[in-house]
Amino acid sequence: MTYDGQELPHLTAREQDLVRGVVGGLSNAQIAQQLGLREQTVRNRLSVVFQKVGVSNRLQLALRIVQGGTVTLG
Repeated sequence: MTYDGQELPHLTAREQDLVRGVVGGLSNAQIAQQLGLREQTVRNRLSVVFQKVGVSNRLQLALRIVQGGTVTLG
């Protein structure tokens, strides 16, 4: 996964899956169901992603990723 043309190797594959769900407009419950996780686990892991990417909420995360052209949905 990249941001502003730079790789973000510090995001694990699972964290990247979570980001794709957020960017795709899924709720935490939907992401949890899709990935076979508990909703609380999704919330906890997204908090870690927010810290790593330097944002404070899912909207900022989605905007940063989409504006950087960094996620391929599919």
